[in-house]
Amino acid sequence: MEAMDALLLPVELALPQLPMVSLGESAGYFLLQGQAVQVPKAPTEGLVGLKLEDGRFVGVGEIMDDGRVAPRRLVSNVR
Repeated sequence: MEAMDALLLPVELALPQLPMVSLGESAGYFLLQGQAVQVPKAPTEGLVGLKLEDGRFVGVGEIMDDGRVAPRRLVSNVR
C-alpha cells in the first residue's frame, strides 16, 4: 500500500490556476467547521486553494465581498 501511495500526486496539482492560501491553526479549525475566516495576505476576489499550516490541502474556498475566505468544497479525509 505504501508503494502505491508514493505514486500518487498531491491533489492541489489538479488546481494550478488557483492561488493557494495558507490557514493558521485557528482559521483552519473554523474553516473546516464550515465558517468563513479572515486570512492575511489572501487575494481580494475569486476562488483559492486552501492549505493548513502543515501543508495539507483541505479544499477550495471563495473570497467573499468582506474579504473573508468561505469554504466551497472541502476534502473529507483531512486527518
